[in-house]
Amino acid sequence: MGSLDVCLQGGCRGLLVFLLNFLE
Repeated sequence: MGSLDVCLQGGCRGLLVFLLNFLE
């Protein structure tokens, strides 16, 4: 559940942006 802790710290947003940029 380490990824959950990252999400709580706002890391999910960064990952989403990174994935979107990678897909584009």
